[in-house]
Amino acid sequence: MVSARVWLLTFVALVFLVGGSAGILVDRVWLLQPAGSPPGVRRPGPPPAGPPAERIVAELDAALTLTDAQRQQITTILEAHRPRVRQLQEEVRQRFIDEQRVLHDEISKTLTPDQAALFKNISVGLDPPGRGPGRGRPGGPPPRR
Repeated sequence: MVSARVWLLTFVALVFLVGGSAGILVDRVWLLQPAGSPPGVRRPGPPPAGPPAERIVAELDAALTLTDAQRQQITTILEAHRPRVRQLQEEVRQRFIDEQRVLHDEISKTLTPDQAALFKNISVGLDPPGRGPGRGRPGGPPPRR
């Protein structure tokens, strides 16, 4: 017969797993949704430049107990910096994509034509994350086991 302690630990672990999964789901699907979009559909274009200012301020407020004036000032600061952060993310993202392209081209030059064609089909990373085929996504190579 299984002891009450084992049942309790199993129950607590199950609650933790379900709660963590629900939190991830809410973060990935619901919080990053554009207003009025069906679940699972993200806005076109590049990903948002970090979490919304309101969410950052709420987390800071919970940890630091901010005044109303501080919350407003921090929101203003975050919104003022958002365009520059977005610009930096796009610049670095494009440099990364360009460098990967060069890397893949150099690798392809060392392969036979048949190998190069296969490499082109299985290589990942030329498309930005979340855009197009990748490991485990439709049109991409299968997930690693």
